[in-house]
Amino acid sequence: MNNEELVKLIFELVMKEIAKLEAEQSGGTQAAACPASCAGGATSMEMNKKVLSESDVKLAHRNGASEIIVSRKAIVTCLAAEYAIRRGITITRKT
Repeated sequence: MNNEELVKLIFELVMKEIAKLEAEQSGGTQAAACPASCAGGATSMEMNKKVLSESDVKLAHRNGASEIIVSRKAIVTCLAAEYAIRRGITITRKT
């Protein structure tokens, strides 16, 4: 298992635990709180941009994406990365 796969696995586990906690606090079910990436409804969106901003991630989220694919050299802003994490969206770089 390489580092990227390990990071993805850890991220998915953390998101599932966050979803459980949110569900317990709201009295709902895990499925309702779980983002698409951990609920099995993964949808990818490829963005050919030099810089991935928070607004780009918001657009992907509105369109139901659970994964954003960017170029190997793309710059991902801190706000974009944070928004993606909070919404359960994986940002993947092309190899």
